Amino acid sequence: MKKMKSARLILCLFLLAGAAFFLLTAAGSTNASGRVITVDDSGGANYTKIQDAVNAAENGDTIRVYAGTYYENVVVDKTLTLIGNGSANTTIDGGGKNDHVVKITADWCNVSGFRVTGSGNTYIGIMANSDHNRIFENNISNNGGNGIYIGYSFSNSISNNTCNSNHGDGIYIYSSSGNLILNNTCNSNNNHGIYISYSADNNSISNNTCNSNHYNGISLGGSDNSTISNNICNLNNYGIHIS
Repeated sequence: MKKMKSARLILCLFLLAGAAFFLLTAAGSTNASGRVITVDDSGGANYTKIQDAVNAAENGDTIRVYAGTYYENVVVDKTLTLIGNGSANTTIDGGGKNDHVVKITADWCNVSGFRVTGSGNTYIGIMANSDHNRIFENNISNNGGNGIYIGYSFSNSISNNTCNSNHGDGIYIYSSSGNLILNNTCNSNNNHGIYISYSADNNSISNNTCNSNHYNGISLGGSDNSTISNNICNLNNYGIHIS
């Protein structure tokens, strides 16, 4: 009798373990399928448009964009990794339309290796209204508004980008916290190189170069509890301005 009870107990434990494994596997498959989708504007890849690839993707996919110029406005509304073939080779050009060139609305996205240009008047090169994104190694220049905009967001990383000659600010952070702005170059004819506005708690601005902007290299307005360290700010109205 004891052997039969032990056997039943082992069987129940085995079934429970199997059910738990199935649930974990199913949850993982919805969060990260891990596919790689390719984009080439001249053909020979899965898609010729970045937005078409985004529309076809699932959370957790990677989209690799080959060298070329892509005239479009991209909305990233899934957890994706977008990788260009380097900012000297892969361009997303908004064509001056009244729209942002790249808009990130999902959390946990990565965008790297692009030149992003040509947003319409007051519109933004790359904007994010979401959390835990990484925007790195891009050239976001010559846009109608800000180069990069992070709004109402938490714990984003903006690093090793070049943001020059935008009609707004190079990098603009609004009402956001816990963001890292590291090793960016914001030179030459932005309004402000980096502007942190109405933001609090643990924004870190370090090792950036902000030269020759119309107003300030780095500006904080209505913001507190931020760390500013090891930045270079020359030939601006003010190097670092806090108000």
